[in-house]
This record gives sequence, C-alpha cells and structure tokens, in this order.
Amino acid sequence: MLIPSDFEGFVCVRSAGRTRVLLLLCAGLLLGCSSSKGGGNLSVDGAGPDGPGDGMTGDPAVDAQVLPPDVVLDTGGEDGPGIDVPTPEVAEGDVQPHDLPLDVFDSAGQEVLDSVVPEDSCVPVCAGECGPDGCGGSCGECPDGAVCEDGACKKLPVPCVSSKECAVDEVCDKEKGVCVECLVDDDCGPDSMCSAAGTCVPAIPCESDKTCKELQMVCDKEKGVCVECLTDPDCPASGYCDEQVCHPDVCQAGDLLCQAGDVWGCAPNGGSFVLVTPCSDTDYCLNGACHAKVCEPSSPYCDGMTALVCDDLGSGPVGPGVECDPMEEVCEEGGCVCIPDCCQSFQLQCGLWDDGCGNPMDCGACSKALTCVDGVCLCIPDCKDKVCGGNGCEGSCGTCPEGKSCVDGKCVCIPLSCAEAKVECGVAPDGCGAFMDCGGCPIVNFSCFNGMCMCVPTCAGKECGDNGCAGTCGTCKQGYACSNGMCGLVCGDGLCIEPENRCNCPLDCGACTGCCSAGACLNGTANLACGSGGAACTACPAGMSCTNQACTFVCGDKTCSVEGGESCVTCPADCGQCPVTPGFVLVKAGSFWMGSPSGAACPAGYTGGGCNGSGTGNTVAEHGRDSDETLHQVTLTRDFEIMDLLVTQKDWKGAFGGWNPSASAYTCGDSCPVESVTWYSALAYANWRSAQAGLTPCYQLSNVVCVSGTSVGSQYMTCMTAGGMGISSATVMLAAGAVKPYDCKGYRLPMEAEWELAARAGTLTPFYDGQGIDSGHASCEVPFHLTSIAWYCGNATSTKPVGGKTANAWGLRDMSGNVWEYCWDWRGTYAAPYTDPDSGYSGSDGYRVRRGGGWDSFSRHCRSANRGGAYPNYASSFEGFRLARTL
Repeated sequence: MLIPSDFEGFVCVRSAGRTRVLLLLCAGLLLGCSSSKGGGNLSVDGAGPDGPGDGMTGDPAVDAQVLPPDVVLDTGGEDGPGIDVPTPEVAEGDVQPHDLPLDVFDSAGQEVLDSVVPEDSCVPVCAGECGPDGCGGSCGECPDGAVCEDGACKKLPVPCVSSKECAVDEVCDKEKGVCVECLVDDDCGPDSMCSAAGTCVPAIPCESDKTCKELQMVCDKEKGVCVECLTDPDCPASGYCDEQVCHPDVCQAGDLLCQAGDVWGCAPNGGSFVLVTPCSDTDYCLNGACHAKVCEPSSPYCDGMTALVCDDLGSGPVGPGVECDPMEEVCEEGGCVCIPDCCQSFQLQCGLWDDGCGNPMDCGACSKALTCVDGVCLCIPDCKDKVCGGNGCEGSCGTCPEGKSCVDGKCVCIPLSCAEAKVECGVAPDGCGAFMDCGGCPIVNFSCFNGMCMCVPTCAGKECGDNGCAGTCGTCKQGYACSNGMCGLVCGDGLCIEPENRCNCPLDCGACTGCCSAGACLNGTANLACGSGGAACTACPAGMSCTNQACTFVCGDKTCSVEGGESCVTCPADCGQCPVTPGFVLVKAGSFWMGSPSGAACPAGYTGGGCNGSGTGNTVAEHGRDSDETLHQVTLTRDFEIMDLLVTQKDWKGAFGGWNPSASAYTCGDSCPVESVTWYSALAYANWRSAQAGLTPCYQLSNVVCVSGTSVGSQYMTCMTAGGMGISSATVMLAAGAVKPYDCKGYRLPMEAEWELAARAGTLTPFYDGQGIDSGHASCEVPFHLTSIAWYCGNATSTKPVGGKTANAWGLRDMSGNVWEYCWDWRGTYAAPYTDPDSGYSGSDGYRVRRGGGWDSFSRHCRSANRGGAYPNYASSFEGFRLARTL
C-alpha cells in the first residue's frame, strides 16, 4: 500500500491488542517509523525550526485527548517531544516496518491498511442506536423520556411519591422515587420474581451454581433462584455486572469526548461513558474540553453596529459580518434594522402614514366624538336628524318642551309605570295615549277590580272553615267538627264524613282496629269490612296471611321481605311481588328503546324521533347526540329496584365511620350527593349496604390497592378510611354463582340498560320531562326547561342537595344533572344480544360507563341517551352513584 504523494510523512504506532495509525503533516519534513528490538519504544519527534513535528498541540491536556488510551505521551528527549508506545519484538532478519517507509505493515510484515487516513480522522464505532461514537460524535439521540444505556435507548423511570402516580401495572419505589414493575415477588406473576432492578423476570429455582450452569447463570442462594451474575467475574471478560445483569464494555479508560455539550469519559468498568466535566451554559465543548462561549450558538448577534452570526458552538462569528449605516439603521438581534420615524416626531394624532422604512405607520384613531383631519383629531358638531340633546362637541341641538324627554335626539313622551299611576292590576292608560298591562293579582283568592286587588271569598263545595279572606264559610253544629270544609260527626279519634266513611270510624262509631285496605279493615287474620252493625270478618286472599296487621305473600314458612331476612330473588313466582326497599323505586321487566335517533330509517315499532311505529320514513336526529348512542330495542327479563335519590354524604359517612371524601363536604352538607369517590369505592359501599340488609354482597375484590398506595390484598375495607382514601385498583369478581350482575342477590351498581330504562320512565324524548333540545340550548343557556329537573352548568357551580328538582314519572330524581352516576358496564359499542345486556371489556376504551351529566355539564350531556365514561380509579366532584337490586 502506497501513501499518496500529497502526504509528506507518517508515523506508525502499534500497541498490544490493537493497531492504530496516526498520520501527521510534517511541514515538509519526512518522518519515518523507528523501533527497537525487545519491545523498545517507538518515538515520534520530527522537531525542526518551526516547532515540534509530532502532530501535538503542545498542550498535554489537549494532546492526551487526541491519543488512543494505550499511547504514552513522552514530553522529553534529545529530539524533542514525542510519543512512546510499546512495540512487539521482531526477529532479526525479518522484514521491518521501516524498511519500506511508504507502506504500513503489522508485526508480521503484512499490509494492514488499504489507504492512508489524515491525522485528524477517526473511525466512528456504533454498536447500538445511541451514545458516543468514539470520535466526538453520536450514534443517535434518544427521544424525550428515554436515556442511552449500553448503546440502547431505555425509557426513563417515571418519578413518583405514591403508586397512584404510576401506570396500572406499576408500583412506586418510594426509596428511589420512581415507578417500577415490582417491589416484591408478589407484584409479579406466579412463575416470575422481582429483580433488583424492579423488573419481573422468570424465576428458576436453584440450590447451587450447578443448576444454573447450563443456562450460563449463577445461583443467588439467598433468594434460591438463578440470576445472570452476582459479581463482575461472572460476566464475560469484556463486561461487568450491575444489579445481577451483565453489560458489555462500550469504551476504554482514558477516552474523552464531547456529548450533549459536556465532557464525557469512559466509566472505570468500561460499561459506558459517564459525565466527567459538565460544561456550563456559558461554555461549549470541543475536543473533550470546555471553552467559554463568546456568543449564542447558531444565532445572530450585534457587535456595536456590526451584524454577525455565531457559529454552532458559540466560539465566535461566522464571517466578517455586515456594517450597519449609522445614519439610517441600528443593529438589533443580529441584523441591520431601518430606524422608523414615529407619530410624535411629526405631531400626528391619527391616520396611516409612511414610517420612512417603507412600512405603514398607524398613528391611531380618534375618539367617537372626534374626526381625523390631516393627522389631527378635531370635533365636528353633528345635529343631523336631531332636535334635542348634545351635538357631540359639548354643545346642544335643542331642548324639549315640558312633559317630553329627549330620547336619541327626539322629543318623546315617557309613559308612566303602574306604580306611578297607582294601579295594582289590569289595564290602565300610560299617560301617553296608550294602555299598559299591570298584570294580575299575585295573591291567591284576590281578583282585580278597577285596577286594585281585592280578596274574593271562596266557599264553593264547603260548609265550614276558612273562606280565604279572613272569614268563614260556616260553623258546624254541636257534636260535629269541620274537616276539609265539611262537618263530620266526632267519633273516637276520627270523623265520619258522609258519604266517605273512614275505616277507623264506621257509621255506628264502633271500634275498628287493624289496617285500612281498599275500604276494609284488616283485623288479626281476618278482613273486616267497614260498615254498621258489626259486619262479618273474611280471611285474607289466597296465598296471603295477616302479619303485623297487613296481608303479605307467603312462601312456605318464609315471607318475601328484606326485613324478614329472606332475599326476594329466592321466593317462588307464586309469592307475588316482593316489597320494595324504602327509598327505592320498583322498575318492572320489559322491553324499551335504548339510544337516540340518528336520522336513519325508522325501526318497526318505534314511535319516537318523528316515527309512527310503521317502520317507514326516517327518524329526526336528536340534537347533541353522539355516534355511540345507537338506537336499539333492549329487553330486561327481571324486575329491579333502584334508589329514588343519589347516595348522599350522610349515607356514605354512616357506612365508613364518618369519613367523607367529597370536595363539597364543607359547602354543601350531608344532604348533597357523595362525590370524589372512585368506581371501585362505590362497589365497597354497595357491599356494605348488602351486609347491613343480611344479603350476600355482589362483588368480590382482591389485589386491592388503596388510593394512598397501600396494597391490602382482599381487605378492601382497610382503604375506606381517611388514611386509605378509597380504592385505586382491584381485581373484581361477581359473587359465587352469579354469571351476570343481574344474578346478584345484594345491592349493586345499575346496569347501563337498567339506568336508561329507569331514567326515561316510559319516554322517548331527549329528557325525561317529555321535552326536547335545540341548537340554541345545547350548552349552558338559560332560560331552558332543563332547569326544572336538573342542576347543570346553566344554573349551578357545584353540587346541590339531592331531590331538589322535579322527579320523573316513576318518582326518580336527579337522573339528569347534579353528579354523573357510575354504572357497572365498560363503555363500548352497543352489541347484541340485547336481552339482559352486559357490556364486557371487548371494544371498551378502558372507561366504566357514567350517565346523567353533572352540575358542570352542558345540557346535551344530561339527555337520557348520553353516555359518559371514566377510568375506574378516577375520582372528582363530578362523579357520584345510586344503587340497584334485582327483585
């Protein structure tokens, strides 16, 4: 191999284990390779009149960065500075490298290079996707949130204080303050263990290294499992052990380079480059050393009146720059900028003018009363079409005669108000030739007479009592008393009012004990009819018995009632309807239309959205609907009961020892809905309510983690305190024997289909009050009929006491607004079968369904068909719930 003629010399440098070639331009001096037998040092000097010829800068700190790690810098000698490196022995008589000065050979005399590389060349080495390449460059940068380790980009751990800040499949290592896969083996699967690095790895049991030898691993006898390494000798010669994992060397001691603006060097174990000297914000890194910046890298800047551009390191300007004209320009932010004239210099008050730099100069606008004339604001009087009032220039256009006032430049009559005219009601003259409506009388029983409200006695259908005007409609004779305007015979503890005979007071005034039912008295085990003369008693209807003065259905020796300790779902069908829990509303099984019309074809049997049930024509799309509200018919085969009100803060505190997580606890009170609870915490309340009623809880919770970050296994009630802050995550299963929530005997969250059936209460309209929605009332607009049934963003800024708005036709309140209500289902696309539907995880976005809208919601979100969603570990002042139970 021959060196090109334009190179004047070379130095051959050899070291054990590797060969490096350093070529130097020697300013006209021819340098050769010299060696000595027996491993003598190879010296490079080439000193001449112009200074050292060794290719060095003369600065040992800088030169050390240029040399390979195994080259020794020799600063003394007869020939001047040089480089001393060990060279292999060469037998006498062999071909020596310096015998052929224009070729480069190895110790065996073989040519090792195909071409000559300039002295400042470096061959980058990139074994991975990132990190330094050994030549002051980079093999690639990692994206945000990742760092380079062993040539590979690895995700940075997420900082944390508690596990609630980590992903669902991670926990918080509080000592290191980061999220990890695991802290203990229980956090991993049954065949995995938690490594020292906080990751789950396969667990291979062992007692000695013999078991792990075939896997090229060693035995961690304390844990009894195979690991990759315990110490550095367990790894290959070119690697090191870190947290029981072998890593390869990526560099050699002594290497220095610039990485990300700082000086980096090889770690002692060779495993990676580590930060040696961080360069400050006012420094830049070059050739493995920090240097002070003289300007902002790659940015224009000014030096007096000279516009310059800084190089990409900040070491100085690129090029000589541009000199600005001091008479017309100024240097700003690295550029020559024309100095514009200003409005003040020409005493301009308004209008558009040239600023002297070819740009328009806006000197502003005059006030409404002034007009811009040649750059000056002047007041011009304006009385066009005006007979009175100001002229716009502190003058007047005229005054109005007595009895009239000036309005918009016209003299007009000002009508009297009803109060000024001393009129309380009806229609009266307004003093300007017209009439005014003073309304009706606001007081009941008052009517309008000649503009005054007067009380009118009301005694229609009444023979006694108040006439509504502080008088009476009559008095009852002795022995009789007045009740609801009628005189009745006083009999024991009641009144007998003909022809309506009360059960506790027959005509003969005899005693009748028991309960009134359809005009009859229940007495013991018999049904005693109301009447005179002691009517005969008859037994309760078949299948019923009188218990506690009431006829109830009987199943053998068991009564269908929660109070009796027997769940309604265990009673046979012939027991009739089980009683509904106080505070709940019965919803009968059946079919209904779920979702909202989209403008598509009318389904057969559907009579909402502009359809008549014939299946012809198209529906009228419901305003504000979402694409996931697909219209479909659903059949529920089981009766159920649902709370007529939301679960309140008082209910919640009674279950959990006074703990109240609600954000509105100090502003709204016990009668407001509980909120700021997770979906999992709502399940815990349902189970508590079931246990209180003697019913089997619907939900089984395991692998429970509190919001506070504490793992409690299946002891989920531990989380339901001020310290635990509720449940953040858990594995949820239904009670034994239950395939779907419908099968549960205890209280539970309603199914999404159950919720919409109960909310609609037989309606097909957007809201359960039978009314619709339009584009002008889709957000927070008022007035709107929604204000009568819901608290939403149009009339609320926080939660409100439950039950304060009008109920739907079935007696349910707050089904629209106040707080969103959790349901059991995952939120996914509606999918068949539509009989007793149970939305599984398939197709879900990870949200549990929430319905009804909240106090902060738009009106369109309070529609019966609207579907919301939230992660089951989410809690806010917008979320609450109510319970349901299969009957």
